[in-house]
Formats: sequence, structure tokens, C-alpha cells
Amino acid sequence: MATGHEQRVAWQLDGLLAGGAGAGLADGQLLERFATAEGPAAELAFAAIVERHGAMVLRVCEAVAGNRHDAEDAFQATFLVLARKGRSLWVADSIGPWLHQVALRTARGARVATARRRRHEDALATRTEAAGGGADGEDADHRELARILHEEIGRLPDHYRVPVVLCDLEGQTQEQAARHAGLPLGTVKSRLRRGRERLRLRLIGRGISPSAGAALHAIPPGLDRPLPDALIRSTTAAALRAASLRTLAGTSAGLLAQGVISAMSRSNWWKAGAAFFVAATVSGAGLAAGRAASGPAAASAQRPGGGGEARVQPKPPAEVAVLPAVPVHFRVNVSGRGQVAVANPAKVAADVDSPLAVVSLQPEGTRVKKGDVVVELDSSALRDQFNNQEVATRTAEAAHQNARTAREVAEVALEEYTGGIYPQDRAAAFGEIKLAEGRLSSTHARLDRVQQARQKLRGIMARKDHEVTAGDIVAELDLDERVDQVGQDELRGKMGLEVAQDKLNRLEKHTRPATIKALQGEIEKARSNERVKEAAFRLEKEKQARLAAKLRNCKLLAPLDGYVSYATHAAGPWPEKGRIVGPRQHVFTVVDVSGPMEVAARLLEPTIHRVTEGQKVDIHVDALPEKRFAGTVTRVPNGPDETRTAPGKHVYTTMIRIEGTDESLRPGMTAEVDVLVADHPNALVVPHAAVIGRDTPYRLAVKQPDGRVEIREVILGDADESRVEVKVGLKPGEQVVLQPASLLGETEAGQGGR
Repeated sequence: MATGHEQRVAWQLDGLLAGGAGAGLADGQLLERFATAEGPAAELAFAAIVERHGAMVLRVCEAVAGNRHDAEDAFQATFLVLARKGRSLWVADSIGPWLHQVALRTARGARVATARRRRHEDALATRTEAAGGGADGEDADHRELARILHEEIGRLPDHYRVPVVLCDLEGQTQEQAARHAGLPLGTVKSRLRRGRERLRLRLIGRGISPSAGAALHAIPPGLDRPLPDALIRSTTAAALRAASLRTLAGTSAGLLAQGVISAMSRSNWWKAGAAFFVAATVSGAGLAAGRAASGPAAASAQRPGGGGEARVQPKPPAEVAVLPAVPVHFRVNVSGRGQVAVANPAKVAADVDSPLAVVSLQPEGTRVKKGDVVVELDSSALRDQFNNQEVATRTAEAAHQNARTAREVAEVALEEYTGGIYPQDRAAAFGEIKLAEGRLSSTHARLDRVQQARQKLRGIMARKDHEVTAGDIVAELDLDERVDQVGQDELRGKMGLEVAQDKLNRLEKHTRPATIKALQGEIEKARSNERVKEAAFRLEKEKQARLAAKLRNCKLLAPLDGYVSYATHAAGPWPEKGRIVGPRQHVFTVVDVSGPMEVAARLLEPTIHRVTEGQKVDIHVDALPEKRFAGTVTRVPNGPDETRTAPGKHVYTTMIRIEGTDESLRPGMTAEVDVLVADHPNALVVPHAAVIGRDTPYRLAVKQPDGRVEIREVILGDADESRVEVKVGLKPGEQVVLQPASLLGETEAGQGGR
């Protein structure tokens, strides 16, 4: 049974709803009423916001702050920040994602402040028990997992975080989330799926197994857990007091809120978070005027975009979600996914002639230095061949040495003959000739003497007065005999001289040339044999050198300092011992993570024409969610990648160089890239769902100050997957209807044409 206060609050809330702020009012409408109204109307509007989103905010604060007391301080601080910043926020339908970010920051601040305070206190255990209520180990683990989950949700990009907060934390259906975000249902479904997948990868990156991640998703969101009425009242009262007094001092929650607001003044994160689902709210007066409008359409108005007449809807629905035309910095991105790779990889292949088995290898990711052995192949058969070849090489070397010695001996024999034997034989021949000539000359002199003696004897015997005696006859006969004997000696002398001269002549004309030719032939024969043996020896040496190189190639070395990354093959798991490595097969790559890295991004056909070399890229690596990397497009392919396909679309593998170095990057890490293809400052943008028509002329439904809706032709400009720029036909401050189909019907609206 309700208490008296609850009955009064319910009665006042009913009165508020009856006045035009029913339960279906958007957060922006309630926030505007809080900012513009006074008294009970402002209080009840803010209380409605607290009651609508308080359960989600309190769960975040409890998970991150660590204890109930700090969680309630962070809870109040979150809504104090909303009270102070509410006038500068434009929220179409749900402020839940923005509150989730603020709650994360305030709860972190409470947690840090408590930890800092406890470090200066002695009774740590007592204070922990008093603050934490003595939660058991299982509950502490549950809180830690929940804290990690909320932190990782807070780190998601806005286009993923919003549907995750709306659907998974606030319990909205995907249709409701699409309506609140002003996006097509298919876009919300796709972003929710991708956001959950990115969240799963980030949880794994923080050491939480997939089963633990599933347990986190299974944690009851507590949507049905009612907020304590006292907490709603105290939070609303504090917000009103902070808004009226313009101060946050006096409470711990106020100090937390002041810290977050100070951080906001130094950063634009809070504006970016709200700008994702940016829109102005429809005021209560405008709604009342819309409900009261009746009668024929207003007079035709000239289109701001050019000729033609604007059409005015006379009776718009009582509640129409609108978007204020506010100039924004409109960046158009082409997104895709890819893998991190080394810009200049040092690939190592097996330089072998035949398949060999792996006998040892370094583990994947091992840090190696240049020259370290990474993989060793089986070299036993090559070792046997090398040993046999070593014997053959030594035998060939010995044969070559013998042939060289034989050639040297032949050359020495020729030198010995020409420089020793031949001169000696020639000198001997000349000596014999001289001796023969001397003997012959002596014989001639003796013959002359004998003949003179015989002639003198005959002269004496021929005288008349000389009586020939027997002695004279004997003397004459003796001289005759001596003349004959000397004559024979002369003949022998002449023959000896001729023999000596003939010997010299044979030596010069026959013996010497023949001997030299014979010795030269032996030399040539020895040289030819030496060349043959040398060639055989060289061949055996080359065989041995090749086998030695093959033995060395069985040890695959790191070509530089870096990390080992093994190649992927379809034959089976890689690497592993016993795997057969074929000739020139790529085995591994040594990655120098201190060098340049790149992303091979898969961009799809509809948008690849907008990507050019030199464009800036924002890179999100799934395994490193806390880091952001900048990059530059370095190569855009001329044609699609035939090895990669997407349903109904061609894939273009585009190379993006990552700026700077980061040793936490590893090849193979998956990443999402956003290529900045256009940058439009001060652009008026609307969601695709707000555009009427699938082709020109495009139109917008613009809500007038009197509550009626004008259907106006516009000229559109650039667009991304969710928003489109309005070039002509819309002015700043005008309010665009987000769902014109509710006014015109699906057939006439044809919305989503862009």
C-alpha cells in the first residue's frame, strides 16, 4: 500500500502527465521542462528522469565504485552533473548512453578517492568491512566482472556504445533503440551485433575467458529492481538545489560532480557522446500547439531550396520526435576491417633441394636476435652424404697433388737437359774433336820427320863413294816401315776426327732436338693430367661446399632482431615437430615491431571510390582497446581481391601505414579502420530516416513554431552510413521530424532514400 508521500507524488505526476508530459515523453522533453519550468513541474520532470534511468546508473556505480556508500555518492553526482549540464545538451529521446559515460567517470572518481583516503588510514580491514558490508569472495568476483564490463562498454565507440547501453543495460527492444537513436532498425541491429562482438574481444583481451564473458552477459540487469524512493527524492532535491544555488559544494557527491564537470571543461567527450544521437526536444507548448492545430493547411510557402511550393501538414501527431538543425563538424568515414602486418616483413624460406622434417623450433612469438636459430631441419642424411663427399674430395686432392708433382718433375727434366746434360755432351764432343785434331797434327809431324830421314838415308846411299851396307838396307827398311806405320796413324787420326765431328753434328741436329721434344711432351702430358685431376678435385670440392651449405641451410636463422611469426598453411597446424618442409617453402617471418607496421584493410565496393592514397585513418585494434592508432592510406588497389569476397560485394584490400611505433602490436591482430574521406565543418546533418523520397527531389518534414509540419524540398550533400548533409533548404535552428513516415505514410514517405 502506498504511503502518503508516494500517493502525493503519484498524484502530482499524474497531473504533470495530464498537462502534456506523459510517460511517453522523451528524455529531452523532460530535461527541457526541468530547465525551463519552476517548482513542482521541474522537480517532477527531473524525478521522472531519475526514475527512468536510475536503475542503470546505480548498477554502474555499484560495479565500479566498489561499495554501496560510494556508489550512492556517485549516483547522486551523476545526476548533479546532468542538472548543471542539462541546458547545453541536445537529446532526441534517450539520455541513457550519456548518463552511462558520466556514471563511469563519477564512480571511478569515488573509487580513487576512497582508495586514496584508505591509504592514509590505519584500520584498513575495519574500514573495508564497514564500507563494503563484508561481501563474500563470489560477490566480489561478480562486482569485479561487472566493473570490467561497464568500463569496456564505456570504451566502445559511440556508434556501438549507444545501442549496447539502450538494449543491454536499459532493456529496450531493438525497435525502441532504433526509434530513440533516429536510425534504421537494420543499422541498430548491425551496430549492436558488432558492438557486442567488439566487447567480447575486449573482455578476452583483459584476461576474461569467453565463458566468463558469457557469464557477464548473463548477469541480471536488475531492470525490475525499484530505486529507493528516498534516493530519488534526495537526488532530485540535490539537483534542484545545485541548479538554483549554482554550487555543488557541501557534500561528497557534490565534490565528485565538481571533479567530473572540471574534466568536462578540459575535454569534449561529453559533447561527442551526446552528439551521436543529437536532436532538440519538442517543447510542451509546441506539442500543445501541435495538438490544437486544426483546419486547412497554411498558405503555401516558398521552398528555401528553390522553386516549387512547400506543403504543410495541417494536423501533425500530438508527439513528434524532432531534430534541431545545428551546424556540426561532419566527418565522413569509410570503415572496414583488416589485419595488422609488418610493412617490410623479413620472410624466411627453406633453401633446401628436397623435403626435410622439422626437428626443433622456437615457439611462436619468441623474441630472437639476428643469427639465432629459429627452426632446425633433419640433416642426418645430408650429414652422411657430406662425410662420404669429404673422403672423395680428399682423394681427388691427393690425385691432383700427384699430377702436379709429375708435371714439375717433367719440367725439371727439361731444364736439366737443356741446362746441364746437353752442354756437357756438346763440350765432350768438342773435346774429342780437339783431341783428334791434335793427334792428327802430331802424326803429320812425325810422318814428315820419318820421310825426311828416309829421304836423307837414300841420298847418302845414292852417293858413289858410299858403299851400301847391310845396316843401310836395314835402316832403310825400318824407315819405310815407320813411314807406313805413321801413315796408318794419320789415317786413324783423320777417322777419329771425322767421328768426333759427326758425333757433334748428331748432337746438334738430332739428339738435342729429339730429347727436348720428348721432355716437352712429358711436360704436356703431365700438365694435361694435372688439369684433369684439378678439375676433378674442384668438382668434388664444389660438391662438398654445396652439401656444407645444405647443412647450414638446415638451420633457419633470424635475419634480424624481432619476433617469430610462423606461416600458415592449409596442410595442418603450423608449426610443429615432424612437419615436412618442402624446397623454398615459406616457414616463418621475423617481425621487427620497432619498424613500420600496416593494416591490410578490406574495404567494400560501394565506397572504395572515395578512398585515395594519403588520406588519414583512425585505427582501432581489437586486442588493444585502450589504445588508438593513427594511420595513412598508402595503397589502394586498382581491382578487387579475388581471394576475398563479401555477400554481393567486391572486396578491395587497401594498405594503411600505422604512424609511429608500438611494440604491443603484433602481426595478425584484427583491427577496424575508419578512413576520413571528407571533412565538412559547420554542416547541417540529419539522419537518413528523416529524408523523404528515394530519389530527387528529396524532402524533409520541418516542424513550424505553431506546431504544424512543412514538407520541404531540399538539396542533399555528402553522407555516411547514418547521416546526410543538407546543403540547401534547411536553416540552423529549424526542427526536422525524425520519423516523417508517421505523417505521410510509408508509401508516400519512401524514407531512407539516402
